[in-house]
Amino acid sequence: FFFLQALYNMSQLYVLFETATGYGLFSQVQSEEIGGSLEQVESRVQKFSIFNQMVKLEAFAPFRSAEDALENINALSEGVLHEYLHEFLDQNLPKTKKSKKDSPFSLGVSEEKLAASISEVFPVKCDYRSQTVRELIRGIRLHFTHFFKAL
Repeated sequence: FFFLQALYNMSQLYVLFETATGYGLFSQVQSEEIGGSLEQVESRVQKFSIFNQMVKLEAFAPFRSAEDALENINALSEGVLHEYLHEFLDQNLPKTKKSKKDSPFSLGVSEEKLAASISEVFPVKCDYRSQTVRELIRGIRLHFTHFFKAL
């Protein structure tokens, strides 16, 4: 089973990662196709030393309090773009005047409703379906503490 990521070869891929402690924004470092067989990608994700070469932590915004965290997580579960997440994305995504269709980057997210909410506000194509985005989110979840230590 081979999958090509031509879309991501033409544009920069960012990945939004939500945690109980805050929001992380990662970028795909390898501009060439992650591709190969699904088994190869899964094995690359398993080893931090290799996965660390695939993505880079661009920004992290911790929640200000437990109440703030609960409010943000509840908004995420409903697919609502919370003001705090809006500010985080506004500050950390590249600025563009292009339309979603012509955006020089795309944003990987974990949920369809959240993708729709973000796309309504920002001129970015949100991807929640591709195998690449799913594997990157899985790898980020697996190795998040390693990235966090780098901050």
